Amino acid sequence: MKPTYKIITVIALVAVMLCGCMAPQTTITPENSATQNVTDTPAPDYVTSIPTDTPPPDCISTGPTLGVTPTAPADSATPDTVTTAPGGTSGCVITVSPTAEPTPTPTGTATSGVVVGPTVTHQEVSEWDYFFTYGDASIKGTALTRFNEGGATGITSGGVYGKAIVTSNGLLLKAGSSTCFDSYNAYSGANLKTANFSKAKYLGITVTNNDNKEVLFAPQGTDGDGKTLWLYPTGDAIALAPADGGKVYAADGAGNVSGRYAIKIPANFSGNILIPVNRLCDNNDSSVANKWTAIRPIEKLGFHYANAAESDNGLLVSAVFICDTALQAPDKIASGIMNENYSYTDTQRITPFWESNTMYNESMTMIKRADGSIYGKLLFVPTKINAIVNVYLNKEYKEGVDWEWEKGTNKIKWLNGSSIPYFTDADLSGSGAPNYGTWDELGRCKIGNCLYCVSAFLFEKQICVSYTYDINQVESQNIKYTEYQGDKLPKTLEKLNSNKDLNVLFYGDSIFSGCDASGMYGREPFMPYMHKLIEARLQKETKGKVTVDNIAVGGWTVQNGIDALTGNVNGTSYKDKIQSKSYDLLILSFGMNDINAGEESKELFLNCTKQIVDTIKAKNPNLEVILVSCMNPNPRVGWDVNQKHNGAWLKEMAAESKYSSYTAVVDFYAVHKSILAYKDFSATTGNNINHPNDWLIRVYAQNILATMIK
Repeated sequence: MKPTYKIITVIALVAVMLCGCMAPQTTITPENSATQNVTDTPAPDYVTSIPTDTPPPDCISTGPTLGVTPTAPADSATPDTVTTAPGGTSGCVITVSPTAEPTPTPTGTATSGVVVGPTVTHQEVSEWDYFFTYGDASIKGTALTRFNEGGATGITSGGVYGKAIVTSNGLLLKAGSSTCFDSYNAYSGANLKTANFSKAKYLGITVTNNDNKEVLFAPQGTDGDGKTLWLYPTGDAIALAPADGGKVYAADGAGNVSGRYAIKIPANFSGNILIPVNRLCDNNDSSVANKWTAIRPIEKLGFHYANAAESDNGLLVSAVFICDTALQAPDKIASGIMNENYSYTDTQRITPFWESNTMYNESMTMIKRADGSIYGKLLFVPTKINAIVNVYLNKEYKEGVDWEWEKGTNKIKWLNGSSIPYFTDADLSGSGAPNYGTWDELGRCKIGNCLYCVSAFLFEKQICVSYTYDINQVESQNIKYTEYQGDKLPKTLEKLNSNKDLNVLFYGDSIFSGCDASGMYGREPFMPYMHKLIEARLQKETKGKVTVDNIAVGGWTVQNGIDALTGNVNGTSYKDKIQSKSYDLLILSFGMNDINAGEESKELFLNCTKQIVDTIKAKNPNLEVILVSCMNPNPRVGWDVNQKHNGAWLKEMAAESKYSSYTAVVDFYAVHKSILAYKDFSATTGNNINHPNDWLIRVYAQNILATMIK
């Protein structure tokens, strides 16, 4: 290693750890900055209690602390305040002495000059993770089956009415001449026997009623003790939750439907049925039925579908899942936002901001500026403010009481006595917080003169603004966004357009692994992981099954990425993974941890990226690729060494004749940089260092999807 690279290399080690690690969560409500206190953290509307036994995210690690003196921050993004950060303009200084041995470097042969970053314990995103919509929230459940794993028969020993048709979208129940479908073991296998049912609070079923009339539906089957599974006619309300958000309502039911209780599914309903486990029992005669108190796996799963005509279009059952989270009863849900101008559905969440004149829940932070004024900055100048709400999306801040829009500008002013929390420069510099490696009671630490935090002290100050605007500002402000690149992804588009199954591999570092989506922490508004947003949106484009497998690992460099495909990285190997399944599309993003300085850094980064693509394509000859550059790191920290070049480097690679016919590029660094020309960094980050927050994760997903969807 050349001596002139030593300082930057040590910075790289700290950055790598941060890209795969975070402070322990805290439930302490932080004090608001300056003159006010936040004393009442709003209770979530959709969840009555957040499980305390949720496994830690894949990014948690306490890691070593290092003593380094970084170089000055790059000028690639706009700092959060107009004041000079403590320590002057020469960058941040970390003076903490090491308190632990560094994490061992991964095994495998590193290319000369590449620092292979420390890794952290990685919890893979399970193939059985299942996110479903409940009101305006996205809740994580565990899939029992999506009906694409094999095992659907539609036949029972006692005979079957109607038929069950296995489709790429699920199990289509058809009534036939009997006007009903009835089976007790239409499906077995998948995750039915192996899922952990011990803490299940709901059995969930995702259905679509393809007819213009109400139908009757009931799950049934047998459990692990051989007992029959039925619906009990009384108990907690069974909820119907539309797939695209909106009001959740209690399901009506009917008794004595061929000797059983059944749920009424409205005409053309598409969404989720949430059945409390106390509504499951072992007998269709409620006078002798025992409720499902000893919760056991379901061995065989069937359904009853009635009130349908012979010529019906059928009821599609696309997933069955369990949910451990306690949800509010349908009649108790009230968002607390009564503003009729406020709306936020799954579709609106993923709609590209450059294709709409309405911004939905753009994240904004109020900051006390150098002149003493307190305001936040939006991306665009609004024509109308629809609503300003808290980060949990369950409380509205009032115009004239909490905030005032400075018309003709992108500024929202904080009003004296407002309940909106805000930052001071001292907050953002980490003043009063311990050095990295130790966290205080508010879940804070600092790296040099920069706050590092994933707790409420950071995210509760990220309020959300919905507003309309003149879409021409996208161009006049030179806001970057990703253009459609369908000519680079013809095979992917052909699969989507012809309703064929599409298998996608999602690979990268902690940003791609999911940090720091609210759904990862089990807190409102339960924003799904980035890859899940992409999967759900692509699924709307096709009747084929879209599956996105995420193998991203927090803390990894691009060198780690190739090492895991050809050998292993601290025991993690993907050699078998890329051979066990045929992949159609690779979405690849490394770079946040690749911050070595030196003239060979470009060559090393591109060589490793090419090796990753070539290695996966060798096993998947029809593979197409989307290369994604990373977001901007916080300019206070001074880590923007190679990240600012990655987009241009990836475009050079994609233009090479070897890759040009099947490689698209998302220069997200350029997108984020153009956003930071108008917004504060603290409004876009999940850790105030190098991870996106809910809003920026949405913008990431919107840009990736733009390559494939016009």
